Amino acid sequence: MKKILSIFVLTLSIQASAQVMTLKECREAALKNNVNVAIAAEKSQKASYDERAYYANFLPNVKLMGGALYNSWNKNYHFGLENNALAVSLMQHLAQAFPDLAPQLAGFSGFDINAKTGVMYAGGLTVTQPIYMGGKITAAHDMSMIAKDMTAQNERLTANQVIVGTDEAYVLCVKAKEMRQVAQKYNEMLQELLRVVQSGHKNGMVPQNDVLRVQVKLKESKLQMNKADNAIRLARMNLCHAIGAPLDAPIEVADEYPSDNELVNTLEAGIQNRPEYALLNSQVALADKQIKLAKSDFLPNVALMLGGGYANGLQLNNKSLIDSFSFNALLTVSVPIFHFGEGSNKVKSARAQKAIAEMQQRDLNDQMQLELAQATNNLDEAKQEVELTENSLQQADENLRMTTSQYKAGMATLADNLEAQTLWQNAYEANVEAKFQQYLMRTKYLKAAGLLSGR
Repeated sequence: MKKILSIFVLTLSIQASAQVMTLKECREAALKNNVNVAIAAEKSQKASYDERAYYANFLPNVKLMGGALYNSWNKNYHFGLENNALAVSLMQHLAQAFPDLAPQLAGFSGFDINAKTGVMYAGGLTVTQPIYMGGKITAAHDMSMIAKDMTAQNERLTANQVIVGTDEAYVLCVKAKEMRQVAQKYNEMLQELLRVVQSGHKNGMVPQNDVLRVQVKLKESKLQMNKADNAIRLARMNLCHAIGAPLDAPIEVADEYPSDNELVNTLEAGIQNRPEYALLNSQVALADKQIKLAKSDFLPNVALMLGGGYANGLQLNNKSLIDSFSFNALLTVSVPIFHFGEGSNKVKSARAQKAIAEMQQRDLNDQMQLELAQATNNLDEAKQEVELTENSLQQADENLRMTTSQYKAGMATLADNLEAQTLWQNAYEANVEAKFQQYLMRTKYLKAAGLLSGR
């Protein structure tokens, strides 16, 4: 008795500590913890950085350069023609030939040169500004913008897939709990029937075989309850996995399916809101920019480079031979002329790739239209199935009520009563399954129509 009491107290404590989560909270947790969503977000961030990097190609490129040279043969070199008779005679003849230089050449007795390599160094700043690159920079930047938009659409597509999986895991928990309630209620009906049958048998009005039949049904019912408990546990673990929580996390969901106050208007549905549709359009646009990029390789390129620097080195007679600042400007023009058809073939290849992208776009758009049509039909059929099972459930309730009254009055057999209970159980389970499928079909329809995000 103490053991049973302790288990009961433990069960109550677990249920009390369990966190009841709404569908919105489960979605938020799944989007926050899902690895694929995190990867898609990082790809979007990377595409944003790439776009900024390509935009920088429009702006000047500034570089600071510097260098130094040290030669292990660093020596002092001496060249001289001191007191050289030949040099003196040469200067005298030059003075006679050029009287104006006579004062400068007078008294010449030779020369002496001392050279030293030392350490030579130089540094400078260059600024390069592209003026016209054949449209290459513009095409590359446009492609990076398209890629940035594609990653955003892929992030949305990944989120939609996570939401669909989370919704399915959530309503699977709701279904398992409702199936457990059906099994519990069916078990209670059998217990009540067993009490009635045992009372009738005690008074000699019911044979022992009827008691055994009800007891067998009751054991089958307990087995169904155990299976329902296992289904609840597995469904809860699956939901924990979907939202990124530990598999044994004590979470609970509501006992009913999430309310759907917004009726879906299937007449206004289309595929234009789907991220896949935007991705296909971006692929075609990307292929078009690839053509322009291929053409740019064979158009003139014009660039302007400005630079300035300082250099120092090579001493001559204890003075630096190179010791000055300099400024330069360079305008470059490059015009491709002929390379044996390379350019035209590259352009043709890019155009073929665009044609492939357009054909894939048409094919996948048709597939999405078919998927939307199928999702619309499935949702409509699911709604009709719910209505049908609700009508069947009403009939099963009424049939069970009448059969039970007739059995107690001796106007129906035990077999009739057991059959009515089985029909009731089947009708309830069919209704639970129909509501489960209706919600799944609604979620899949919203995804096919591009209406799932933000809901």
